[in-house]
Amino acid sequence: MSSCRNFGYVQKLNGEVEAIKIMISASEAMEKGIWEDIIILFGRDNDEEIWPNEEFILTEEQAIKLRLIK
Repeated sequence: MSSCRNFGYVQKLNGEVEAIKIMISASEAMEKGIWEDIIILFGRDNDEEIWPNEEFILTEEQAIKLRLIK
């Protein structure tokens, strides 16, 4: 079973902390039932050709909204 990739928090050498980014492929989004939300978020068209392994990078806020993380 595939799952989206979560990059976590990254602390830079200067002490700044970057927010996480989550990658999800088109096929994973379809499996999780959030494909329609993904195409809306990324301004894609339902009729355009998208490969199953095409990946989308979500912000932490987007992933929470889509219930991929808590």
